[in-house]
Amino acid sequence: MSANKPVSLNAELSYQKAPDGSIVVFLKGILNSDTITYFYKELTNLLKIEIPRKLTFNCKDITYCDTIGVSLFIKAAELARQNNYGYEITNLDKKYTIETYFNQSVQGLDVGAALKFNGVQIGDVSEIHFVFNDYETNKQYVLVRANIYPDLVRRGGGRRLADEHEDVGVFLNKLVKKGLRLELASQGITGVAFLNMVY
Repeated sequence: MSANKPVSLNAELSYQKAPDGSIVVFLKGILNSDTITYFYKELTNLLKIEIPRKLTFNCKDITYCDTIGVSLFIKAAELARQNNYGYEITNLDKKYTIETYFNQSVQGLDVGAALKFNGVQIGDVSEIHFVFNDYETNKQYVLVRANIYPDLVRRGGGRRLADEHEDVGVFLNKLVKKGLRLELASQGITGVAFLNMVY
């Protein structure tokens, strides 16, 4: 990896390739507007060299990640979708996982697809499989899990969905009680599927 590392900040990207062709990317330090260019360059250089079967971000050494920093994961998820390989984020504290079930085809919905609220992306799809893979049931529903990133929901000032110090899990429960649900939607003539949160 050769991109110039911000000298004043602790920021580093490294990776390890597994025998099965999957790649684990280790992120370290602060992920924000000051370091995002560095991380973008490192990731781009990596994906020019290696096309993984699955790309996993290990974020246990990320000390801070803001809204701009989250865009790195959104971009990586889009690349995974375009190139048809697996994608996962691990050890990132600043996310919430939700799940929903569909008694219908989810054709066109892929891991990495956007999760939107009122047309604005607040997360991405992390898993798609049958519900009987995780739970004891004969139902053939499709289980879809998605990550919600608090920094895309909560702001420190100005207009926001949740208050600065409000737990996003509590906030989402309030919305569910008001009738919030997830539906499968598609984007324009391209037909790219995504999850949409609606009332």
